[in-house]
Amino acid sequence: MEAQPHLQLRPPSVSAWMVITSVELVSVSGNEVGIFNEKLLARESGISFIDRFDASKLTTRFAGQIRGFKSDGYIDSKTDQ
Repeated sequence: MEAQPHLQLRPPSVSAWMVITSVELVSVSGNEVGIFNEKLLARESGISFIDRFDASKLTTRFAGQIRGFKSDGYIDSKTDQ
């Protein structure tokens, strides 16, 4: 059996470079990149019991709720409810 050749990656050409000027994040583990990174590295879960509404009649009572997120400009108020 013949060995498969290894894939060699070449750096992109100058025209393929890009610059990331900002990073935004909406996550159950934090809405700021630094906080999210800390929780990710600490292996902290963002999953908890649902407390934004009565989930007692649901079969699952835990979820990843995004706390502290302001939906203004992202989601219309009717959908946000």
